[in-house]
Amino acid sequence: MKKKIDLLYGKCSHREYYAQYSHIFDDDVEMWDAEYLAKCLEEDEHLNNIPLYIWDDLSRRRQHELFDMSFKIEGERVWSLSMGVCAAKEAARQRAEKYNQKGEKND
Repeated sequence: MKKKIDLLYGKCSHREYYAQYSHIFDDDVEMWDAEYLAKCLEEDEHLNNIPLYIWDDLSRRRQHELFDMSFKIEGERVWSLSMGVCAAKEAARQRAEKYNQKGEKND
């Protein structure tokens, strides 16, 4: 598992680090049609075209799960709003990429 220090020292990418947490948000990103997410990702690689308050709400909703997962990865319980936002965006990005690869409609 990649730790935050690995991210800070360039030993892993932003995506690799937050992918470890992204599964927490899989059910949440199912609320969006995969085609919609693919379009959003095409327009903005950082998904900033989805309002920040939505990402913030998802992060807050999964705070406890993020705490638990961070303990497994980091050895301590940590959480920040931005951590959850990055993980949620990674989950959405993976859903969009899966759609783009397979061309599936709302799998």
